[in-house]
Amino acid sequence: MDLFALNDEVDLLERSLAALHGTSRLAPLVTLAWHLRQRDCARALALADEAQALLALSAQGRESQRLAARLMLLRAEVKLMFADLPAAQQLGQAAMTAFAGVQDPLGQGDVSWLRASIATDRGDGDQITACLNQALIHYRAGGDLLRTDAALARSLIYAAFRDPAVTAVRLQHQFPANLMRAAGVTPWVETAQANVAGLTNDPGRSIRHDLAAYHGALDIGQIRAALVSVNNAVEAFTLLGDLDAALEWMESALALARSTGWPASVGVCLMQMGDVMRLMTRHDEAKRYLQEALVVMAPVAGSRNYEQVLGNLGQLALDMGDFAAALAWFSQFEEHVQAHQAPDLLIKAWRGQASSLFHLGRPDEASVKAQAALALAREHGNAEGQIQALRILAKVQSTDSATTLDYLNQALEVAATIDGYSAAPGLLYQVAAADAASGNFRAAYDNALAANAARNRMHSEEAQKRVLAMQIRQQLERARSETETHRQLAATLKETAATLETLGVIGREITASLDAQAVFEALHAHVNRLLDATFFAVYLLAPDHKSLGTAFGIEAGAPLPVSTVALDHPTSMFARCARERQEVMIGREPGVADPNLIPGTLPCLSQLCFPLIAGERLLGAISVQSPRAQAYGEREHAIFRTLCAYGAIALDNASAYDVAHAAQKRADQALVELRQTQTQLLAQNRQLERLSITDQLTGLYNRLQLDRTLEEERLRHLRYASNVCVLLLDIDRFKSINDRFGHLVGDQVLIGIGHILQTNVREVDVVGRWGGEEFLVICRETAMEGALLLAEKLRTAIEAHEFEQVGTQSVSLGVAMLRQGDTVTQTIARADAALYRAKDAGRNRVEGGEHTLA
Repeated sequence: MDLFALNDEVDLLERSLAALHGTSRLAPLVTLAWHLRQRDCARALALADEAQALLALSAQGRESQRLAARLMLLRAEVKLMFADLPAAQQLGQAAMTAFAGVQDPLGQGDVSWLRASIATDRGDGDQITACLNQALIHYRAGGDLLRTDAALARSLIYAAFRDPAVTAVRLQHQFPANLMRAAGVTPWVETAQANVAGLTNDPGRSIRHDLAAYHGALDIGQIRAALVSVNNAVEAFTLLGDLDAALEWMESALALARSTGWPASVGVCLMQMGDVMRLMTRHDEAKRYLQEALVVMAPVAGSRNYEQVLGNLGQLALDMGDFAAALAWFSQFEEHVQAHQAPDLLIKAWRGQASSLFHLGRPDEASVKAQAALALAREHGNAEGQIQALRILAKVQSTDSATTLDYLNQALEVAATIDGYSAAPGLLYQVAAADAASGNFRAAYDNALAANAARNRMHSEEAQKRVLAMQIRQQLERARSETETHRQLAATLKETAATLETLGVIGREITASLDAQAVFEALHAHVNRLLDATFFAVYLLAPDHKSLGTAFGIEAGAPLPVSTVALDHPTSMFARCARERQEVMIGREPGVADPNLIPGTLPCLSQLCFPLIAGERLLGAISVQSPRAQAYGEREHAIFRTLCAYGAIALDNASAYDVAHAAQKRADQALVELRQTQTQLLAQNRQLERLSITDQLTGLYNRLQLDRTLEEERLRHLRYASNVCVLLLDIDRFKSINDRFGHLVGDQVLIGIGHILQTNVREVDVVGRWGGEEFLVICRETAMEGALLLAEKLRTAIEAHEFEQVGTQSVSLGVAMLRQGDTVTQTIARADAALYRAKDAGRNRVEGGEHTLA
């Protein structure tokens, strides 16, 4: 079962499931439930319940146990989505045990993938890495390259936080930008690239990758990852100062999060929305969003995100000048953070308390908190925390100019140690003011100039960011426009296809009739359904070819009076159309008189009149009319032209119909014969493909397929350093069997040994006939020790078997392991040499390097 599925694939699963009943629904039911686990949790659980009931009615075996394990993992992920981490952990462990019991490494890898998400919610970076490494081991053991790539890409998301430069190189090496990627891999690669861009000060590229990750995650039903990506994009938009774009995307993200009902996801979106509102100085709205986030995130009150909401409420209160409220929020923030001692958050809490206390006129208490924040920031090498704490201490000690200046100079010294960091204009102005207060006017002047230069640089950077934000917005708008164009084009194509299909049905209906009246009525019915037409008339050419007469006519549901018009009539639209054998289209403005208005008919603003031509023979003309201006565009012209063509064919004589019908019948028969031939060719191709890779005597893989598999394993070894061993087996004294009992008996011995080998190896191992009486076993993910044990197991099983007429029979085996830099030929040569050592040592034994099993 795949880890992810595209939305179209899930829709197909939904439709196919509707046609199934009873226990035949079980496997598709579990698959659909699994792929709905984030798309629609409630429906996924309902389907899981139905599948659980069917499992109770099904025969118990490995497959049913595997499906039961998958349902446990599904329930574990839903528990995680709703912030019940202990239950998610417990169900995940149960699923891991169940998958191990049925030897399903892919299932075990999927549990490790979920455990990485649990560790993410707990903020345990080391555990995230360990879980993803475990997932990689299981995915490689299961031979699933897509899952392996997804786990590799996801591990790079977190690696970017440790070393973005190295991670960028690894991304380019493992996931080159010019290569197509599977849908299940794309979101994780894009997120890793976004993190690298964001951490290397490239917010524009970060936004593009985050939004690509967002759309990619939505495509495969990973709603949680999509929400994370769009939140990251919003942070980048705020960094660029494009708060309108940030708000627009945040509103979309919040709507999506609310539709899930997941506390942590909704809470994070509310927190982010609150922060955007704070930056837009819409303080009351910011407060409402942040307070709602606290309520929603109550089930995860111990999480880092919950604590950040408390900190954001404190910062909002500071911005609003409500310093008492700010102190209360920062104090709550500190209480929660103290539980797990997150230094960065504790520094933020103490710094916020210090600012609040200072503004409340409590400088001594403010100084204590600021000093605590400074000490902790120094202990953990948090430069930004040190700078902010020192600035607060300078404000607290503003009455002592020397002390104030000392704190600010310390802040400047810390800033100088940060690569690429420019001191903020506010800090430099603060230093200049302190210099002036201490009487050092020259230093004050120099620092004021530096502050002005920093301010100008900041304004220039902000302008550059605004330009970049504008470019990104234009790119996004262009992408949206292209997407909408593609959507409209797809809808048009779909509508055109549906129209063509309808016209095909209509054509078969009309041309199947030899009754002219039935043809007229069918044309009228379909014209009314496909076109805006209050008037429909068919004029047929008289036998003398000099006039046209009404054969059929309806206007507003009532029959038209019968009339005749000369073919050479100078103004008649019907006459002109038939005479010139040309389509006539007329559009009038309201209030303009119609000189050709037939007495007793309604005025019209749009008219079409097309000739009825069968081959080279003129039959007459058909017209439709509408009281609406510009009622007929290109689509309507095409539809009416097609209907007229069908009408002309249908109104031609019966012999023409018979010819057409016979031709259609021949074409249908030819199509049937073609499909039968295609079916036979496909069956023959499948048979040829099977024959090309199968030994015809034993039914095992042949030398060609073994060579292919060995090369694939060599390449996998190069990429993942996976272990692979080969067992080369030769039947002892096989020639004597053929000589004594004949080749038919010898063939039965070969078949029997092939069966013993096939039934005594693992599912992942590959068994084939190497040639003559030699067999080869390819042992995936197996080191030398395990391969030797397997070889001895096979030797013993063959020795214990009684072959008809022959009795017992022994074999000799040589074992070799693929080494770094080996070619397939070198590895086989070592196995072959080991085999011949076994022969020379007396046969019926295993040889492998220095190890011998007799």
